[in-house]
Amino acid sequence: MSDNPNFPTGTAVISWMDSSGLHIRVYSTDGYNVIERCNDTGTDGWVTGSFSAPGSNVSATVWIDGGGNVNIRVYCTASDATTEWVNGSSGWVKGDYTTT
Repeated sequence: MSDNPNFPTGTAVISWMDSSGLHIRVYSTDGYNVIERCNDTGTDGWVTGSFSAPGSNVSATVWIDGGGNVNIRVYCTASDATTEWVNGSSGWVKGDYTTT
């Protein structure tokens, strides 16, 4: 665990381009919780995003489907299990992935 909870101990980064420009998402854990930081073309720089979940480790992936929808998955490991988080139209929800 981190000696100082304000210092990230793990980070995952994703990015994509669309008609509005470049989008970057950074998911960082302090050893206890994962938070999201966002930077999008045309904005005033880095802002804290809506994602927050327990986790001592984090990974993430993104793709744009055939309909132009951005699909983000964030995987947070806490208490010896990994939880998949999915960005949906109603915000972040747990996905179907389960630790085997």
